[in-house]
Amino acid sequence: MTMSLVLVWILLLGFAAAVVRTNFFRAKHFFMRLRSRNWPVADATVQPGATARIALGGNRHFPSFRLVSFSGYRFVVIGSHYAGMFALYGNDESARDLQRVLIGTPIKVRYNPSDPNTSYLADIHDSRFRGLTATQNSAILDQSPAFDLRDVMS
Repeated sequence: MTMSLVLVWILLLGFAAAVVRTNFFRAKHFFMRLRSRNWPVADATVQPGATARIALGGNRHFPSFRLVSFSGYRFVVIGSHYAGMFALYGNDESARDLQRVLIGTPIKVRYNPSDPNTSYLADIHDSRFRGLTATQNSAILDQSPAFDLRDVMS
């Protein structure tokens, strides 16, 4: 092989690795949500959270910053308490207002029967989200400021 052909292969492999790395968490989240469709449903209560402007979209060099509303929820399975988190983003003003409106409201979640610590919103298109995008993707939830599941459980 010539040196230029080797260089092309190295660049292609590097690009493929970057694409796989970027999409791994999205795919993992997608398949977990898909699997959760058959999990039992529990009634949960939305807990206070936080709002923050985080990098959401764009790329590493030119990220797009959006206001995201992070909320938690609590639910009970066979007498034990569990918690989860979700984020809402879209219109900045709606994300800020909705943070206050949802506190204390009931919401349905699906939980893993073998490990209820893993749970997902039953309906990510809940009309109460007012057109905002709901997600439980860990890549987004990990950017939550000064808020985690311990806050929900206290």
